[in-house]
Amino acid sequence: MANYINNEDFLVAMIEYKEEIKKAEEKEKETHPVPDYIGECFLLIAERLSFRPNFINYAFKEDMISDGIENCLQYVKILIQKNRNSKTQNSRTRNCKNKN
Repeated sequence: MANYINNEDFLVAMIEYKEEIKKAEEKEKETHPVPDYIGECFLLIAERLSFRPNFINYAFKEDMISDGIENCLQYVKILIQKNRNSKTQNSRTRNCKNKN
């Protein structure tokens, strides 16, 4: 992998991953782990961020990088959960409107 992230490729990978999760949920299967490309992008983002001036003298850079990757993965999980909740919220709202 290169030293940079192509935003278009990263966006396509994220969209494909989200679609995989939707399909897995529809079939009531377990969700797939984050693809390697997305994980590598998270790693590159965290590593490059560690060279910013405000983190340059940080004593535990590897811990900071691993925390950054963990935060990215948690954020992806939160986005997926919000998507699930919004679907159930919308269906409840429609059901309530139909009953009145």
